[in-house]
Amino acid sequence: MPGFVAICTSRKETSRQGVDQALASTIFSSKTSSQKLHDDAQLVIHKSFFDFMEIPKPSVTLSGVSAWIDGEIFNDHNFVERDSDFLSTLISNYERGTLSQYLAKVDGVFIVVLYDSVKEILLVITDRFGLKPSYISQQNGALMLAADLKCFTYLKHFSMKFRKELIDCFIQLEHLIGSVTWFEGVDLLKPASIYQYDIKNDRLSSAAYWTWGAIQYNSNISLDDAADQMAVLLERAIQSRSKTTSPKVQLGVSLSGGLDSRAIMASIHGKRPRAYTFGLPDSEDVIVAKLVSAKANVEHHYYDIRTDHWLERRFPSVWRTDGMENMYHFHFSHIIERIADVIDVNVNGFLGDAVFGGSYLGKKRKRFLDTRVTPEIARYYYGAHAQYADANDPYFDIQKTDPYLVYNRGRRFVNMGTEDNAKYIPQRLPFFENTIIEFAYSLPDAYRANSFVYSKALVRAYGDYFTTIRNASSGVPLSNDNVLKYTLIKKFNKVRDMVRYKLGMPVSYTDVYNWIKAPASSKVILSLLDPKHALYSQFTETNFVDKYVLPHLNRRMNYSKQIMGAITLEIWLQEIMLGKYKTSGLIEKSL
Repeated sequence: MPGFVAICTSRKETSRQGVDQALASTIFSSKTSSQKLHDDAQLVIHKSFFDFMEIPKPSVTLSGVSAWIDGEIFNDHNFVERDSDFLSTLISNYERGTLSQYLAKVDGVFIVVLYDSVKEILLVITDRFGLKPSYISQQNGALMLAADLKCFTYLKHFSMKFRKELIDCFIQLEHLIGSVTWFEGVDLLKPASIYQYDIKNDRLSSAAYWTWGAIQYNSNISLDDAADQMAVLLERAIQSRSKTTSPKVQLGVSLSGGLDSRAIMASIHGKRPRAYTFGLPDSEDVIVAKLVSAKANVEHHYYDIRTDHWLERRFPSVWRTDGMENMYHFHFSHIIERIADVIDVNVNGFLGDAVFGGSYLGKKRKRFLDTRVTPEIARYYYGAHAQYADANDPYFDIQKTDPYLVYNRGRRFVNMGTEDNAKYIPQRLPFFENTIIEFAYSLPDAYRANSFVYSKALVRAYGDYFTTIRNASSGVPLSNDNVLKYTLIKKFNKVRDMVRYKLGMPVSYTDVYNWIKAPASSKVILSLLDPKHALYSQFTETNFVDKYVLPHLNRRMNYSKQIMGAITLEIWLQEIMLGKYKTSGLIEKSL
């Protein structure tokens, strides 16, 4: 998504042209601007951004120290010095040696770069949960920072080496984990971290300014009291994330038939957001979303996701997400530009089901309640691939497994899809407001399990929206009396859908299993993955056609996700190495 591209070096050999090209690769929307922030013998830094998302004073220079921010701060009124601003106060804390304490208070989604030209130090700072992804690499006497992985291929100091050992991880999990990327020597920035680069000596170090251990466990609160408090905090969080810099900025809500987006709509309907829903005309999600929109009296936009050349139209999203999200999940990527025509900012129900509904508390009938993640638990979830995300990291020091799963599945899988959308529509994530996260994870896990406390909180906060309109996945509305019924129906439907998926039966508004088998699609897939000329065969001995495609076409197994993962890998390699498939125009020419 839009963000920083920077090179820092003491060698006075920075390539300005490479930075310009790298920055251009982050821009997809006509609403995006770019700016050259700084250019001297040691540091070149440029930024792409949405004008209407900029905070006041996004760059500050004081006494030889400069700071720039990409992203948003939502609670600066609570701790910024009087008659000052966020970055000026940040510089003051840097000079006083209290930067970590200052950052621990910040509620936001951001990357900050601080440059001390006197001490020859560069700092790169991430938000508490790492929800503003950026990538870092130290090579050939330089530190490089970029909003997208693809940016590094344009930078003079970067030597590209593909990490073939990650292929199995990606095919099996559908995403990468930890901080690893497809490029050796390039890492996704860690959450809640201060990276410090000693420019003169070419040394990079990092330290955390916050960990999950800062959250205090509350075992004395009753379920009803927890629901009451959650209802208040939920409303406050959604309101915090729905503020705009101008009345001309059009809010949107990606409204489904579930709980999270409905809570958002119930909270902000008075701000006249536009709702949008994608799917098939008669799908339950679309039907319920229309009912919710009617109750909120807001404009609703429905997008039919059916399209010709369904497979090829997903290829540009592989470029936008740097090949790190399985294209199986790009159900509406081909219509995102149309959605951007009617909204400017989307208020997103990102991970509400995990934070409040406890959906990350177990896997395959095994649950881990009020338990710190361990290497054994990490392997239970991720197998041998857990080696790429250290479960012993102090960042996870809390008696919960969720932080480890949010760090991996949340950041590397769910948020990658969010980032694809954010190339055109900035995303606000109310369920990751600091206060409500701290409250949710102070509770016993048994409260969050099966949405017990969440369901009660929703009825208390937005009863009219949840007690009179059914949920798409359960078919029944919520009430204080039917939480158990709602939960049991939802569990049954989940098990049913798992069985249907393995049998190759449609479980949602898509039918990728059978779409792959269509003659036109299978022809494209067999051609792309033919190891005789496919690029992936340079990095793995696995023959994806023999292992996944042919058994799938012959109805022996449902390998939809593995096939789509293999195609994602091949398309990414062709985009990086051959320059193909990056835009919709190139897709049309390839048909």
